[in-house]
Amino acid sequence: MITQTSTISIRGNNSEYGRCIFRIGGSPLNALDLTVPGDPSSAAFWIAAASIIPDSDILLEGVGLNPTRTAYIDVLRRAGADIRIELTALMPRNHMERFVFVHAPQ
Repeated sequence: MITQTSTISIRGNNSEYGRCIFRIGGSPLNALDLTVPGDPSSAAFWIAAASIIPDSDILLEGVGLNPTRTAYIDVLRRAGADIRIELTALMPRNHMERFVFVHAPQ
């Protein structure tokens, strides 16, 4: 995703020296100010925990919710979890950074 927003082409190859990363292009590599959403897999534990502990609430901010990585949220919802998602910013290529609120009733 970073390379898509910065128009820098980067390739990785295995070589006799191990893994190598090559930057392709003539322009200099400049620092970027980026926000990287949190990993949805890391958030899964906290979401599941808040879903099963009675009277619990949790608010996770900045979780990347790419639909291909969050099927567990649909499973928890089908099992009765009260999970609310609020869009806070659109990220490149339809990846979304969102707030996730989980409430487990008594």
